[in-house]
Amino acid sequence: MIQSTVRKTIYARIGGSLLLLLSMGWGFAILLWPYGGQGRIAENQPVSGFVFPSETDYLLLVFGFPGCGDSCPITLASLSHTLQTYERHSESTASQLKVGFVNLLPDLAPKLTTEYVKNFHPAFEHYPLTDHERSALLQEFGVYATPSIQNEQQLYHSSFVYLLQRREAQWFRVQTFLEPAPPTDKILEVIRQFSIHDSFPKAQY
Repeated sequence: MIQSTVRKTIYARIGGSLLLLLSMGWGFAILLWPYGGQGRIAENQPVSGFVFPSETDYLLLVFGFPGCGDSCPITLASLSHTLQTYERHSESTASQLKVGFVNLLPDLAPKLTTEYVKNFHPAFEHYPLTDHERSALLQEFGVYATPSIQNEQQLYHSSFVYLLQRREAQWFRVQTFLEPAPPTDKILEVIRQFSIHDSFPKAQY
């Protein structure tokens, strides 16, 4: 009788563990689903969820929120260095580069978000969105954001950096950098490869 009870307990624990692993597997599958199911993000895709600025050729797009204490400051500081490096060579290319930020907290005043991003670089731009526009854009880019249990004003979110290229009136997502602080030389090399201008600087950054 005791042995039977022990066996049932062991089987129950094993079953519970398997269910946990299975649920985690489905969780990972859901997270990877927007990226082709294998963790690879589809590139060279037209962007239709939002109208980005038309006066630039390339856009580095970041999703985050003011008060983010983890990836956002690292990402924005890194992109500030990238933009400064690009601007030093701006006379060598006709292509224009901007950095845009989308706030993931819908109830935060746009002015606060604008001030937040411009602390890292005065040329950084914040794109205020309606709830519908934000939802559509997050879905299109496969961005996930989960509120913290301890604090609703804190989010766990993906920290990818997206490179967009404008081709006439249409924007395309041409590269996704999976690290929160992609190296400057890596970003500029990708832009150089996509640029139609042979004069794009090829120096080491």
